[in-house]
Amino acid sequence: ERIMKTWRIIVLLALCGVALSAVDPNKKLLLVPSCEEGRPHFSVGDYNLTQKILEELLRTKKEFLVAVSTSNCLTCCKYEWNLQELRAAMKSNIFLRDVPFTRLDVTQNLWFTKMVDGLERYPSIIYSYDGKMYVYRYYWETTRIIRFIEQVRSPLVEFESLEEVELFLNERKRDSYNNSINTVHVVGMFYDLEEVEEDLKQFQLAAENSRGRAEIYFGLLKNKKEIKRAQKKYGSAWFEDYSLSTIFIQRIPNRYSIVDLSKTSDIISNILYVKALKLVDEITMSTHKYYASAKKPIIIMLLDTVYDEEGFVNNIKLLEDVLFHFLLSQL
Repeated sequence: ERIMKTWRIIVLLALCGVALSAVDPNKKLLLVPSCEEGRPHFSVGDYNLTQKILEELLRTKKEFLVAVSTSNCLTCCKYEWNLQELRAAMKSNIFLRDVPFTRLDVTQNLWFTKMVDGLERYPSIIYSYDGKMYVYRYYWETTRIIRFIEQVRSPLVEFESLEEVELFLNERKRDSYNNSINTVHVVGMFYDLEEVEEDLKQFQLAAENSRGRAEIYFGLLKNKKEIKRAQKKYGSAWFEDYSLSTIFIQRIPNRYSIVDLSKTSDIISNILYVKALKLVDEITMSTHKYYASAKKPIIIMLLDTVYDEEGFVNNIKLLEDVLFHFLLSQL
């Protein structure tokens, strides 16, 4: 049984030389009138943000999480349970256990909406990494949020062997709803580094620019011996003609789309923006350009990600299943 403790504000905790507000389990916070008893507002987190504290964190911390809510939002109160679960998952992760988990009441801090591009709904999860803010854009499920954070932290994985590439491509994850997590894998193999120097730079740029696009992962192999093994084993599935340098994309398991490095005159990073598209994604001002550039039919579904989470999850699964089978039929 979940038990949510109630809290009071303490104002004497210092971090980075700034006075912060922390939480204490001995006294209740004032509840938003519409909130359910036992779900205190802003009860989960290390401390609450102000503009001064945020500026200090951006200067002194490589990474931190911001959970954004509004002080008059009933749904935000209900999502405190989700935040409690997320915080516990981060504490149990060796790489995330020390990442500050902060809170912000946007009602009292409207300046924040101008600072973060794409903050369109509440509650929201934002991950700050190297001074840049990334907004999580999918349904609230702890496994998916943790994977989003991991993708922000490391969008490009470097391999030493063919076996590592195969493990990367064969990864199959499910969320707590038992839905399979659809992941796009982009693999670059560069044999002669002097000959393909510019292609490699473009590939690395594309990986960097994918940071924050949840479930899009880039992998890089430069070991000549392992590339030869890959070419011998997978041949034309992964490589064009007799080339030993390649970039290929896996959007569904065991199906690959090769980017022909010998024939394209376009910038590789731009090509990958268009080709490395998830089966289902949220259309926003920033992602729309990728889908519009693809010049392919788009199915648009209007969904409520906050007030009808169960319906949202079921419809996402339906869309992914339909598109998965459609792609298979086109091969």
